Amino acid sequence: MGKKPQRPAPPSAPAQQDDELIRAADFVSVRLDVHFQNLLSGSGVVPAEQVTLDELGDKALVLGLPAGSCNVSHGVMIEIARADASARKGAPVLKATGKVRGIEKLDEDDDKRVRAHIDLVQYDEESWERLLALFSGRQLEINRFLAAVRG
Repeated sequence: MGKKPQRPAPPSAPAQQDDELIRAADFVSVRLDVHFQNLLSGSGVVPAEQVTLDELGDKALVLGLPAGSCNVSHGVMIEIARADASARKGAPVLKATGKVRGIEKLDEDDDKRVRAHIDLVQYDEESWERLLALFSGRQLEINRFLAAVRG
């Protein structure tokens, strides 16, 4: 028996391997290192692998953190840097100070992680816009890919 013919890739989609229509690698998110420090408690920097950037808002962030990292009204320092190979690794995208507006538990059964809602207080406006553009640009790439797959 002959080899199974491969489907041609849509014009603007990445080349497909084997017979996969959609590859998980095409949807890898922008990788960031987020460094977090509570300025009020004087505690050390929370290791980047324990911090997640969950949401971007209007001059605000929502971070996933270990419980006890901060409390409402605490002043915090945040540094966000690219961690993927497509950027200068470790180059800061945004450095900011903020104030914790709210804390919520991620899960009633898990008291080890929280989501901290943080209003940005001091930051460079251009850096903030670059961070927003980073995510909106990635979203456009994904939208173009999906449109190409649909035909």
